[in-house]
Amino acid sequence: MVLLSPGGYTALAVSTPFEGTSRPQRLAEAAFVVLGVLAGAALLRLGVSRVSPAVVAVGGFLVAAVAAGLVALRTPVMGMLPSVPWVALAWLRQPRESEDRFLWSLAGAYTLGVAAVGSVGGLQWGPRYLLPAVPVLGWLAGRWAAEVWEEARLRGAVVLALGCVVAAGLALQVLGLRFVRHSLDTLRAMEDVLRSARYEVVATGFEPVFRSLGGLYFQKKLMAVDSQEELQSLVRRLAERKVAGWTYVPRFGRGFDARMVERWTRESPWRFRVVEDRTPLVVEFGGVRELRLVTYQGVPAAVSGPRGPAR
Repeated sequence: MVLLSPGGYTALAVSTPFEGTSRPQRLAEAAFVVLGVLAGAALLRLGVSRVSPAVVAVGGFLVAAVAAGLVALRTPVMGMLPSVPWVALAWLRQPRESEDRFLWSLAGAYTLGVAAVGSVGGLQWGPRYLLPAVPVLGWLAGRWAAEVWEEARLRGAVVLALGCVVAAGLALQVLGLRFVRHSLDTLRAMEDVLRSARYEVVATGFEPVFRSLGGLYFQKKLMAVDSQEELQSLVRRLAERKVAGWTYVPRFGRGFDARMVERWTRESPWRFRVVEDRTPLVVEFGGVRELRLVTYQGVPAAVSGPRGPAR
């Protein structure tokens, strides 16, 4: 059975890529983790079937090595198997009893429901919406361990393998907590920067601003623009209302032409000109490497003043 995440990725809840990293790279990293964990689980099953303590121990070491590689590279991945690798032990027990089949059906039905309606937005780490399925799979994993424990020749290897798998899970959780802390620090820095904008109106196509910076709703008037056409429409409406000024945060800072808004209002009775163009923060959140704030001031068409600073 393959569990799906809210993001639609396969391989046991590998969800959307982390902010600031390309989707193919995150897919490759998650696939590396999942394949490593499944290979370790396969070795555990092979070692148990052949009553080979060496093979059982190698399976545990393989899972630990995958986790150690991620920790050494400081590579955060998310999903059920990457962040809670010990649930792979549930796959080692054949559903011979009706109770096992019921638990598998319960976990599968819940996971498919989450995959159908789950959201991919927000700060992401660990099983996330799939967390309720973890105790069910943990119960199945525990039953496998109890079953294998009856073989006296494998007890030492099983303890070693289980220790490696659990340690790998703990190490990945610590890595995830570090990532979450870094993300929260980045969000706080972004909120401070946007709060310092000169004017009340702030327009942006940078979706995390609306999703993660709720405190700004009480201090700024946030405008969402998802395309150049929407931005042009907003500029026209702001000019019609003779807004004194506003700030634009482009989705991709380097590719935005700040003078484009000036050209749009060149023939308008109320024009906007750049008075400030700054990049006070470089972040890796939402795919944006730099947070650029372009501030426009509204002036009547009869007024001509010095142009804003070149970026």
